[in-house]
Amino acid sequence: APPLLFQRRGDAEVCNRTAMQIFLGQQFDLVRASHCRIASDCPKTKSKDDIYACKTQSAGTSKHFGLNTKLLQGDSGFADFLYTMADNDVIVREEQVLLTREFLDPTTTSAKILVLLYSPSNGDSTLLTLTIAVDG
Repeated sequence: APPLLFQRRGDAEVCNRTAMQIFLGQQFDLVRASHCRIASDCPKTKSKDDIYACKTQSAGTSKHFGLNTKLLQGDSGFADFLYTMADNDVIVREEQVLLTREFLDPTTTSAKILVLLYSPSNGDSTLLTLTIAVDG
């Protein structure tokens, strides 16, 4: 079976960033200078508020990237084949061109890569799960 990429999402909410204002301003300037020389390169990054958001635990949407919510190992989130996001710069879903680099974004609370390995000669199977927690 091909590897899966699964993510759980939270809702972005306003948070107290007083202590981070200088740092966020510097990061915003760095991102704009290095990756977003033309405004259309980063349409979702218009201010420093766009590069950091506090998150809640529950997702407020039933769709993301044209995907419906799925249940995987008891978690609700969004699943796709890993190669869809890793091997393509863009995908088209529901007549929208989507940048794959935006699949994981500030409202992602965790991501998993699941790989099913099978040895026909031994009849052994293993599920390898790599979990990335980004919810702080």
